[in-house]
Amino acid sequence: MVKWGEKSFPFLLLLLLLFLWTHIFGILMFVWHSIVLLQVDQFLRTYIAEKQNRKSTHLLAVIILSSVQVTWFYLNYAGEHIWNYLVFLPVHLPLEFWNCVWIIVTNDLMIRFIVIGVKGIVMLLSGGFSNQSRQKRFFTLLESWSQLYREVLPASVWIRFYLAVQGGESGTTMGYLLAMMYSIFKVKSLQSVLQYCHAVTISAVWNDTVSIV
Repeated sequence: MVKWGEKSFPFLLLLLLLFLWTHIFGILMFVWHSIVLLQVDQFLRTYIAEKQNRKSTHLLAVIILSSVQVTWFYLNYAGEHIWNYLVFLPVHLPLEFWNCVWIIVTNDLMIRFIVIGVKGIVMLLSGGFSNQSRQKRFFTLLESWSQLYREVLPASVWIRFYLAVQGGESGTTMGYLLAMMYSIFKVKSLQSVLQYCHAVTISAVWNDTVSIV
């Protein structure tokens, strides 16, 4: 086993280098968006936690930066129609495994940017929340439903990927079988998220604590 590893290591390293070189632009894009997302999210959390010295210009900067990141990404990859998957629109382009991973990961990042932008817009328009409990509940509601959306979003990508399995009649049958099995597993995995969203929504409605004014 050790000898096999020693012999295989150079070839595996070459494959890794080829993969990195082939996808270098996408990897750099992912790293860049991830860094910006972490910085913006941390800044907004710090801003929300502050009781004084809040400036609307800081919120405006967060909104603009988040909007620029999302707009730039989807315009840059307009030819791949990645945004279609964001709203569950059909895309008539072939899907490979790494395409699916790329679409899912990047759309997830963009959704998080959108959520941050929405938080900033709400706080900017409302002048902040006078009631900390209302603020917390509103953002919890927003985060819970965005989490549900992020959990559902990959389903359309993977189902389409499985349905595109080639190989004649047997390949088509296998594709439908894999898509059905994935759908079952996905529905089961969504149960806890749905329950949490339901509990948060009921709490917000009955306690009348979700508000932007």
